Amino acid sequence: MNGNGSGRPEQPGRPGSGTHREYPPADDTDLPIDIVLDRLSVVSRSGSTWSARCPHHHDNRPSLSITETPEGVVLLHCHYGCSAEEVLGAIDLTFADLYPSPYALEFGVRRGNYSAGAYLPRGGEEEPVIDYEALADFHRASRPGKGLAPLAKDWGLPLAAVKRLEVGTHRDRWVIPERNSRGRIIGIAFRHPDGSKSCLKGSRRGLVIPTDTRPTADQPLYLAEGASDTAALVSVGVQVVGRPAAALSGLALESLVNLLICSKFANVVVLADRDDAGEAGAASLASRLKQRGGPNWWVQRASPRRRFKDIREQVLAGRWEQGLLVWEVLE
Repeated sequence: MNGNGSGRPEQPGRPGSGTHREYPPADDTDLPIDIVLDRLSVVSRSGSTWSARCPHHHDNRPSLSITETPEGVVLLHCHYGCSAEEVLGAIDLTFADLYPSPYALEFGVRRGNYSAGAYLPRGGEEEPVIDYEALADFHRASRPGKGLAPLAKDWGLPLAAVKRLEVGTHRDRWVIPERNSRGRIIGIAFRHPDGSKSCLKGSRRGLVIPTDTRPTADQPLYLAEGASDTAALVSVGVQVVGRPAAALSGLALESLVNLLICSKFANVVVLADRDDAGEAGAASLASRLKQRGGPNWWVQRASPRRRFKDIREQVLAGRWEQGLLVWEVLE
């Protein structure tokens, strides 16, 4: 009897065998079939099914069958007798990885021979595929964290708070990276000297996620509108994620929901600028988050005190400790 209790020899390199393989990291937009097939060997396809070597036992002849349903769910069957749980454990996955997220179904781009299900890839002229590497290269070339003293002065905030947004510079523009829930840059936003804003071609709207953003016991996550409000809240020591506008696009909303779930944030405060668009956008976002959230999510909608137009003004006035005006609590 082997250490796995099954009587079958363990596969070298699988978890529990003394060595550990490094698998390709999964992205938010990856569909289950791509995640699973990336981690298998000797993969071949026949119609809507694939075969591969089972990673749980020594498999000289591929005995694992993989099927993708029209809904994008992956089914596994080892003809040698390994359970689906054993197969998944051998490649560092769980049953949850076999089910596609709404985010992946809407924005996923299928890869070559892996394509089989009913969902078509995003891309083409109407929906350009995100070039993550090009965006990351542009951000690195902007020397994030360097030369930000003028921006910090303009915002009236400590330089250290602005640096946590990983802002860079390009020509006469500030470069603000926007990310998905895994921290990958999906867009580059520009802030120009005259205060106007634009985006790099090929960008999608994402989240402004300060470095070292992580859950803190009994502390909420604030969702600020805009980069300057985000930096303002960083400066007072709270956990904050910035959104590019009062309301969110479908992609940015899915990034936010995934971030909240994966990071285990359960107490969320959606902040509104004090204007009609800001308050309407915050109300819509709070409602959408509660609809998408788990049973333990607590979502609040709030705004700065009445004399301030946005959160940054309240922070700069030294009035953060006076608290916010809470308009709605969705329990």
